Order: sequence, then C-alpha cells, then structure tokens
Amino acid sequence: MADAATEDSVEQEADAPATNEAALARKWRAEISAAEKAQAKWVERGKKIEKIYADERDLRSDRSRKFNILWSNVETLRPAVYMQTPKPQAQRRYRDRDPVARLASMLLERGLQTSCEMYDFDDTMDQAARDRLLPGRGQVWVSYAPEITNDVLTYEMVLASYVPWQDFLHSVARTWEEVRWVARRFYKSRRELVGWLVEAELAPDKKAAKIKAASLQMDYGAENEKTDEGLKDERAKCQIWEVHSKEDGQVLYIAPGSNDHAVIGVKPPAVKFRDFFPCPRPLLATTTAKSLIPTPDYALYQDQAEELNRVTERIGVLQKALKVVGVYASESAELAQMIEATDNQMIPVKDWAMFAEGGGAKNRIEWFPVDVVAEVLKGLYEIREQAKQTLYEVSGIGDILRGATDPDETATAQGIKAKWGSLRVRRIQKDVQRFAKDIMRLKAEVIAEQFSERTILQMAGVDQELLAKYVPPPPPQEQPQPQPGQMPQQGMDPRVAQIQAKAQHDAAIAQFLKRVFALLKDDTARSFRIDVETDSTLEPDLQEEKQVAVEFMTAMTAFMKEAAPMAAQGPEAAKLVGEILLFGVRRFDKVDELEQVIEQAVEAAAKPRPPQPDPEMMKAQADIKAKEAGLMIDARKADKEIEHKERMADVELKTKVVTAQADMAIKQQEATQRAQEGEQALQLSAAQGQQALKQGEQKMTIADRAAKAKLAMQEGSPPE
Repeated sequence: MADAATEDSVEQEADAPATNEAALARKWRAEISAAEKAQAKWVERGKKIEKIYADERDLRSDRSRKFNILWSNVETLRPAVYMQTPKPQAQRRYRDRDPVARLASMLLERGLQTSCEMYDFDDTMDQAARDRLLPGRGQVWVSYAPEITNDVLTYEMVLASYVPWQDFLHSVARTWEEVRWVARRFYKSRRELVGWLVEAELAPDKKAAKIKAASLQMDYGAENEKTDEGLKDERAKCQIWEVHSKEDGQVLYIAPGSNDHAVIGVKPPAVKFRDFFPCPRPLLATTTAKSLIPTPDYALYQDQAEELNRVTERIGVLQKALKVVGVYASESAELAQMIEATDNQMIPVKDWAMFAEGGGAKNRIEWFPVDVVAEVLKGLYEIREQAKQTLYEVSGIGDILRGATDPDETATAQGIKAKWGSLRVRRIQKDVQRFAKDIMRLKAEVIAEQFSERTILQMAGVDQELLAKYVPPPPPQEQPQPQPGQMPQQGMDPRVAQIQAKAQHDAAIAQFLKRVFALLKDDTARSFRIDVETDSTLEPDLQEEKQVAVEFMTAMTAFMKEAAPMAAQGPEAAKLVGEILLFGVRRFDKVDELEQVIEQAVEAAAKPRPPQPDPEMMKAQADIKAKEAGLMIDARKADKEIEHKERMADVELKTKVVTAQADMAIKQQEATQRAQEGEQALQLSAAQGQQALKQGEQKMTIADRAAKAKLAMQEGSPPE
C-alpha cells in the first residue's frame, strides 16, 4: 500500500506542469471568448458596413439602384482628418538652456523621421483612419525588430504595423485605463509555424517546433473554402493571439482552437513600454461610459441612408418608365411608322378621306402619360435632396467640407459656416493627431532604450560638423603665471598644441555623448526633459506658413532695431533684450538652430565688459609704452652688439685654434716623413752591408779554393 501511494504521488508530480498548462489555456480561452462575445455584435455590423462601403453587388445592368452615401461621406472625411504623413518633433519640454537634452531631442527626432520614411508610416496611418470612419476603430502595433546574424546585431528596426479592426482585441472594460490586456491576431500555416516558433524563441530547435506545431489546430481557412486538396495544407492556418497582459507582465501566444494546448508560449516583453502595451489608445468612434465598443458613424445615419436608397431605387424605376409609348387604332398602321420615321420623311396614307374624317392622328392614338411620371420624378428628386440635407445635418458633413457653396453667399457667411460647420470633424482630427503622437512616443521609447548608440548616430546622420553645433566647447585652460624671478616658459610647438587640442575636443565630445545616451536610456529623465510631438496630419496651408514667416521676420527686425540701443547700455540690458527675444522665438517651431545662436549671443553679451579707460590715462599709458618700447629697442641694440662681439671673439678664437692645429699637423707630417726617410736609409745601408758581406764571403771562398788547389798540387794529390 505504501509503495502504491508513493507511486501515485510521483505520477501526480509529473502531471503537475501539464495540469497548470491546461488551466492556463482554459483561463485565456475564456478571456478571449468573453472579449469576442462582447464585441460580436459590433463585428457583424462592421462587416455589413464594409460591404456597403465597397458596394459588393453584382455588376448586372438590371440590378437595383443605390445611393452610396457611405462611400461619399468616408471619402470626403478621409482627407479631412488625415492628409499627410506627420513629422515627429522631439524638443526640450521647457525650452531651457539644456545642451544635453537639445542633442538628445535632435537624435530622437531624426531617428523617428528616418523610421517613418523607410517603413511607409503614411499607409499605416491612412488604413487606421479608414477603419475609424467605417467600423469605428483603428489600431497600430509598435514592435522592435532586430536582425541578428551569427549572434551579432547587424540591423535594427522599429515598426508601426497596421492591425485590421477584426484582429485587435482587449479585455472587457469601460475605459482604456481599465484594460488589463491587449491582443492582436495573426495566422500561420503549419509550415510557417515551425520557422516562427524558432524565430520567436518559443521552441529551442526545429524538431521541438515541429512537435509543437503538430499539436496546434488549423482552425482558419481551408475548412470554409472549396480548394484543391494540394492547397489545403497551405490555406489552412492556425489563429494565434499575441496577448500582452499588464497584470502578469508577460507576453502570451494563445491559439484558442487548440483546447488544452492553446498556450503556445509565454515570455517577457521585448520592450518595456511605460504603459506596458505596445499600442496606443485606439481611434474610436462614438462610445459611452458603459463600454469601449464603438458605435460606427454609419449606424447613426443609417435610416437616412436607407431612405436615400429607397428614393433612388424608385427614381430608377420611374426613369425606365419615362419614355414615349402609346396605343393606336389597328387599322391605321401608318401611325406606328411615325415613331420610327427619320427627319423630313413623309408617310403615305391609303385612304386619306376616311383618315381625315376620323379626326386624323389625334383621335386614333393615345400616348402614355409621361407628364405624370415626370412630375413624380421631380418630386422624388426634391425628396432625395431633402433627405441628403437631413443626412448631412446628422453626420455633420456640411457644404463647406463637400466643397459646395452658394455663390450668392458673402465671404463672411462662408467663413462662419466653415468655422462652425467643421466642429465635429475637428474632434476626429484631434483624435487622429493624438493617435499619431502616441505612436511616435512608443517608437521613441524603442529607439531610445533598445537601439545601440551606433545605430542612433547613423540614423540621425551625425558627423563632426553637426556635433560641433550641439556640443558646447570646453572651457579654456588658464596658463600658469610665472613666479617672481622666474623666466616665462617658452611657447609650445604648434603641432603638439594642435594634437592636444584635438584630443581634448574628442574627449569632450565622447563625454558629452555619454551624458546624452544616459539621458536617452533613462525613461524617467527622458520623459521629464524631452517631449515628443508631431506636426499636423492635415494638409498644410503654404500661404499661411509664408505669411507667418514674413510676420515673424518683420516683428523680429523691428524689435532688433528698437532694442539695439538698449542692448548697448551694458551686460544686464543685453541679457534682458536677449531673453525677450528668446521668449518670442521659442513660440515658433523648427527654430532650434536660431534659438541656439541667440542663446550663444546672449551669453556672450551678458559677460562683463572691461571699463572704458580715461583718454588722458590712455595717452599717458601710450607714452609710457612708447618709452618702454624705445628702451627695449636700445636694450636690444646693446644686446645685439654684445652678441656680435662675442660671436667675433668666438670666431677669432676658433680661427687660432684651427691654425695651431694645422701647424701641428704639418710639423707632425714632416717628422713622420723624416723618420720614414731615416728608416729607408738604414734599410738601404743594411742591405748594402749584407751585399758586401756576401761578396767578401764569395771572395774568401775562391781564395781558399785556390790556395787548397795550389797546396794539393805541391803535395801531388789531386785537388778536391
């Protein structure tokens, strides 16, 4: 029994992770199901509205006629609420003298602008604005997309991706602050799942990815389509929700159709956004305090739109009936030929007398009463115009927005209509502007906190010339003063000084950039010191911009003309004038460089100036300097004479030394020559003595031989 209990406990521990996974799957399937149920009615209404907008009817000529006021209204409002790509504007929040925040703002602004231009942010915004005007909700998803090759970061991107209105989901809530999680839906085939699981780091390798992909249900596509069997595996896809849960601080990938295997993976978010969600508050149509589910604009004037369709359909029917038809007496066949006769054609009558007696054509033909039809048509047209005006009042699309005006109206009347007739549209414009700004702030968080320093500098196109405008120069170093009685130090080699200055400048830039990137990485400090905005999403009025620029230059020129005498009175007055000028300049956009130049000029003017000397004192100082210069000239002349004499004495001494050295060399050479000659004489004398000795020896030998021969002859013995 004990062994059996132990075995059961081991099996329960082994099954515990699977049970937890199943419980997590059930929880999130229920969450997603509740959110989908809450917006199910709105989704169905949105599908119908899109169908009406696209006019998805057969192109048969006998189809019923409709007045597609929805398409007309949307295409009128669409450029009115979004017309051009917004340009990011990163600036110091309080416009104070903060060089670190100024450079950080420039790097953020250029990085955002580069990202928007490279990845077609305009199309993303346009599609979100269209969804706002049709089903009533538009959304965008911001993500960080690095490219890594062989564990080396090679490229970085920040993407703002359009999310179709049906593929965005959030927890059931009354306000955006109450939303606990957001999700976007995407679809993957079984083959795509394998690569995606490895890329998303939800599976360690392809083998594990294939096992996990096999456990997921392909619950979208092929089951509802009549396709070839060979395409079934490619068309069938798995619905996956990428859920960002603020409560858990995690990102979950959920496939609701896979039951207990619904949780594909859980991991921390790639980017820790300030509000956690990787998307802004969506563009929403009419909402109430009860729910975030919007009411589409079309639903508010649907009755008037259907009335327009009914009237238009009746007009179409009556237009078909509005034609020349009638009946005639069968015995007068000539009457039928009158309708088909060409110009200047006469038609003969067989029995003219009987034809004339019967009252002619007037008494033998009866026309269809087209005047009645025309009168009804006229009334229908009037009804339709009245219905359109009622619809425009309900929808808020006035004549000015549609470009229709009364030529008899005055310009003042048209201005009043333009001002008050677009109030409801301004609300949408403001919301679109807010939406674009929120997206830019999310992208700025990604760039500041995730991008490497090298990528940020490259995106901003930073070079040494640009850094010179933003990095403040280092303070000048004071030269040490010589002590009394100490000779002043000689000047440094210019090349060495240049190298040292460049090294100091490079070190100052490196230290300054370190502070800039520290600010960018610090979310709290960055939020306090840098504000990210966008310019208008509407088409700019170039004439108005030129007028503003001209007025600015005129006002600034007049101010400088009047303030110049005041600024010349002293540093305090110059600083006051500069601050007033900065107060006016900072009210305009795109004036960073001008503002920086004015700040530098103000700082330079605010420095205390040396007091103006007394002219008599200046004259006396000039005389003293002249006398000192004369004395210095005389001293220099004396110094030069002494130096000349010293040089001449030195030359004379050197000449004597050289002459003595030459004499000694000559005598030494003569002594050497004499010694060589004596040695040669001795050698010659020795050679001569040796030669004489040899000759004497030879003579003695001959004499001895002669004597011996003579003796031998005397003794009678033979000679030797």
